[in-house]
Amino acid sequence: MKKKVLIPVLFALSISLVGCSSLFPNSNGGDPETPEVKEVELTGIEVTTLPNKLVYTVGERFDNTGMVVSAKYSDNTTKEIVGYSIDKNRPLTLEDTNIVVTYKGMTTQFDITVKNAEGNDDFTEIKSSDVSQIFIEEDGFDIYWGETYTLRYSYAPSDANNPEFSFRSTNSTVLTVSNSGVITPTGNGEGLVDIVISHQNIDGRTVSATATFNVKKRIIVQNLIPSFTSAQLLKNGGTRQLNVTWEPSNATETELQYVFDDNTIAEMSSDNSKIVGKKPGKTTLTISTVYTGDNAEARIAVEVLDSNHVVLDVDESLSPTKYFSYQEMEQSTGYDVLLSKGNGTDKVKVAVCPIEFSDYPFTSSALSDLEIAFNGRASDQTTGYWESVASYFKKASHGKLDLEFVLLDKVSVGTTSSNGVTDDNYYTKIPSYMNSCISQHASNHPGFSKKDFDYDHNGTLDSVWAIYSCPDYSQNSRFNDNYWAFVTATGEGTANYNNPVIRRYGWASYDFMYNAYGTSIIDSHTYIHETGHLLGLNDYYNYDNNGNEPIGCFDMQSYNIGGHNSWSKVALGWETPIIYDASKDTYASVHLGKGNDGSSLFITNSYRGTAFDEFLVVELYTPDGLNELDARTRYSGRQQMPTTYGVKMYHVDCRLITSYGNANSQQRYLDYTQIPRRGLYAPCMIGASNTSKYSRNYTHELFDQISLISRNTNGGSYMSRKTYSSANDFFRQGDEFTMEKYKKLNFYNNQPLLNNGAELNIKIKFTSVTSDGVDLLIEPI
Repeated sequence: MKKKVLIPVLFALSISLVGCSSLFPNSNGGDPETPEVKEVELTGIEVTTLPNKLVYTVGERFDNTGMVVSAKYSDNTTKEIVGYSIDKNRPLTLEDTNIVVTYKGMTTQFDITVKNAEGNDDFTEIKSSDVSQIFIEEDGFDIYWGETYTLRYSYAPSDANNPEFSFRSTNSTVLTVSNSGVITPTGNGEGLVDIVISHQNIDGRTVSATATFNVKKRIIVQNLIPSFTSAQLLKNGGTRQLNVTWEPSNATETELQYVFDDNTIAEMSSDNSKIVGKKPGKTTLTISTVYTGDNAEARIAVEVLDSNHVVLDVDESLSPTKYFSYQEMEQSTGYDVLLSKGNGTDKVKVAVCPIEFSDYPFTSSALSDLEIAFNGRASDQTTGYWESVASYFKKASHGKLDLEFVLLDKVSVGTTSSNGVTDDNYYTKIPSYMNSCISQHASNHPGFSKKDFDYDHNGTLDSVWAIYSCPDYSQNSRFNDNYWAFVTATGEGTANYNNPVIRRYGWASYDFMYNAYGTSIIDSHTYIHETGHLLGLNDYYNYDNNGNEPIGCFDMQSYNIGGHNSWSKVALGWETPIIYDASKDTYASVHLGKGNDGSSLFITNSYRGTAFDEFLVVELYTPDGLNELDARTRYSGRQQMPTTYGVKMYHVDCRLITSYGNANSQQRYLDYTQIPRRGLYAPCMIGASNTSKYSRNYTHELFDQISLISRNTNGGSYMSRKTYSSANDFFRQGDEFTMEKYKKLNFYNNQPLLNNGAELNIKIKFTSVTSDGVDLLIEPI
């Protein structure tokens, strides 16, 4: 769906966007600085009160009665301590002139005097049953429910006469201790518990020591999940990075063992992070838990190749979001978008405002259906059909974006739809409706807070949805085209942390739930597409009715069907691709899996640590996951997606520009050396677009942003007219790609060059293409 044309921004970079991006100043935008939290550290100790006795006779032992030792910390606090040690736990001699006190590596000392007994040069050692110190041998380790542990300790002087000790737990509901020092978790709780051992000397002084135990419940691993199930690597030291996770994620017994059927073919690295090839052949790696109570196991088919190809895998140090995120790119222009990733704990909340016109009141069933369309779960059939908006993006982002759409109380705006939104007033009218809805809801619900919808705490609502009660203009010709589905933004107010203002919002009719199949099915395709715009993604279809369809239509941001292409998911931080930098002239072997890190390959002439650049992108298409519904059934007004698997290859030009191009002047591309760790020095935006009009495409040459490269060397039919791609455009096992072979329609002026003018002198050989993965070789030519 198109996004509205917006009022130009008062920036040196003046931009007016149709459909996919809009710019408004945000004086307080950007992430707040997170205060640095410093750990409090021990900086020293001191004897704050000297012992009562400082003068001794040879043969006596040091007596710490009355001595007070304090610890000093980096936050300028002090604390009296008892767990210190002294260096003289023996009869004193004339050579002893001081006592050294030690606590956790810190020392201090004070002087003492030792004399011979008067009139007698000989002495008899004085023995005492008094205990000066207690030493606990182990401290600070885990103990699990169902286990016991006997506390091991010693004391000084070691020849004290049969001293007696007592034991105490600081939390007996979690951990108990017997009179003999046997500690036992009760099975009633978890956490840190101190065990205190103490002894009372003859003179009444109490000596004690403390050990801390972390009580835990043992949680067994039920399922092991390796980062891949098959691997190819080179002989003589070729490697493949391996990551293994487990379910449940909070399992405690996670130590793993790795066993190869034939360890002469491959072995694990010393830290078990990589599979290492030894000689050509095939073997199976079995991964299992060391703990005998676990039954979890996973297997990986390993093939070691007899070739010179280096196996490429995901390298986190090459992250395409190394410099900045999609949101930071948008914020460079004073604009803002919905965050694409949460913190892994809290849901990202988006307000949904039902806007009711007097001539089209909402029905209770329509409001209930909106809740399902935005928040339903396909997993338990809440939607009864497909994904809701929330469940779709949770799957697309691999759990990184967990949205919660809060349906507010409907607001009656007191006017008919015909007197509602027009070209002249939509810019202020729709935000006024949303603000009324939010204010009314806040009045009706005392616990409601707008700040809950400002996830990044930058003083603007992350995004807002406005759903109006009348039909869209395609259903009723008397409505103007403002009664459609679009995403745009408002420049209302200054960002305010305590009272966040509206920036980007979506506007759509309730009837988009029903347009595909009537009221019998609740459908979210349109709302999902528009929420992609709330995240900042452009439309990938061509706005020109007489043009082509560069991406071949089958993409959620193109014709509202299926999933997102790999570039979109990588740019939003949902996946990490494998990177091939052609400038390094590497013979490479690549395996692409399905649906997460390492499921796509980005090929570039010179990698610069960002997704906002020019690439060839390779991914595996399968008619399952988020593609399954639209590959199984035909969505209204659309063609059914391919029902077979294959390789999709895209030419992506998402370079950032800092000035516009037009027929007479070229744009300036962003110099990536200007990018600091956070934010940008200059406002910038993606220059290319899949619509070749200067009102939307800001490159001098009118480059496509994302175009599908067809297996047909003459180019797919969608590249020259408005039609769909098909499975015939997928690359297959045995195919080979070079820029020269596929230059027609896919590259600049039908030349084997990238849009940036660079050559990619490589050959790509698709050695294996299955529904589970793709194996390919890249060779310099």
